[in-house]
Amino acid sequence: HVTVGVVLTYTTLAGFLNTSYISLNRQEISVRHAPLPYPGGKTIPAGDVGQLYTQEIVRRTKTGTTTSYNLSAVTRDGEKLDLLKGLDSPEAGLYIEQQIEQYYNITDQPVAGEMPR
Repeated sequence: HVTVGVVLTYTTLAGFLNTSYISLNRQEISVRHAPLPYPGGKTIPAGDVGQLYTQEIVRRTKTGTTTSYNLSAVTRDGEKLDLLKGLDSPEAGLYIEQQIEQYYNITDQPVAGEMPR
């Protein structure tokens, strides 16, 4: 029970305190969460990114529905990688998607499961 309490407390604190950071340079896209270490950070070689897209995630529960948005990348070999999960608004995901595509000169293409614009 103590372990569950510690994990739950840490996860709650990270949710309130952490900010997600995306760094771009010519070699890679890097996603990290700080100030508390938290899973989900990753580094992707920029040359591997074929497309970016924002996806709407709707979860239905007994008490209603919740909607969040994920920013994902599709690599040139077809692998899907989540960059950011649980965004509150579609505009946030679409803005970040457009900025990354502009930086790397990626032409926007439709992706299966992508949120309509």
